[in-house]
Amino acid sequence: MKQKLIRATELAEFVYCSKAWHLKYLDGAEVSHVARELQAEANTWHIEQGRSLARGDQLPLGSFRRPDVGDYPHCLLLVGMGEMTVLLMAATAMVLALLFFWLSARSRRKTGIPAGEVFYQDLVGQPFTARNLRSLKLGISGKPDCLIRTADGIVPVELKKSKRPPARGEVYPNHMIQNLAYCALVEEQLGEQVPYDLVIYAGQQVRRVEFTDSNRKWLMDTIAAVQAARLRKQANRNHNQRGRCSGCGVGDKCDQALG
Repeated sequence: MKQKLIRATELAEFVYCSKAWHLKYLDGAEVSHVARELQAEANTWHIEQGRSLARGDQLPLGSFRRPDVGDYPHCLLLVGMGEMTVLLMAATAMVLALLFFWLSARSRRKTGIPAGEVFYQDLVGQPFTARNLRSLKLGISGKPDCLIRTADGIVPVELKKSKRPPARGEVYPNHMIQNLAYCALVEEQLGEQVPYDLVIYAGQQVRRVEFTDSNRKWLMDTIAAVQAARLRKQANRNHNQRGRCSGCGVGDKCDQALG
């Protein structure tokens, strides 16, 4: 019997705490009310951050042309205006659009976000296609928060509303494994190279993770570990951090919780 595909978010939860993963995915334990509220806050934050990230890619520069009277709902405003006035209006709109794009590009460079086309976003209200990426070969599926097509290839981007972002230059392992899964899915499903991925923590703290051979191996080993745990119908706690247990959404149902 074939196992269902493992979601990238599920891989992240397994790495964070395999016992909590067991309770949620094998036993069907319901998460606490507090955990649901925190998730709702994170979803709202994701939407706003996604809009900010893509805002510079939403203006259709190619569609700018000389305004026509028929384009305006209040066409009487143009009565008496000369051709030169209309052209100046169009030129002003073009200049403002170019300025907006320049500021957006500069902001990206300062934060470490690469220049390129945002063509995919799994966020509410965004004008992009966000289909679920699935790989029977790898046994995983998932939807990245964002994909940017750059000169070097496609860069997956994941937005994380973390109360305590990791130390400078570091990425939490559970966030890293999730993005590595997206890297593998993009390479297989879209057939394009993925040089690296980005994790953006609250406050625009950008972390870069190279899609190296060692990271690929870690991803495959983790997928195999989840598949084995599913077959055993069992998984034990894989950490010794009391903070993870104290903030766990299924901690009240766990017999391996610390402290």
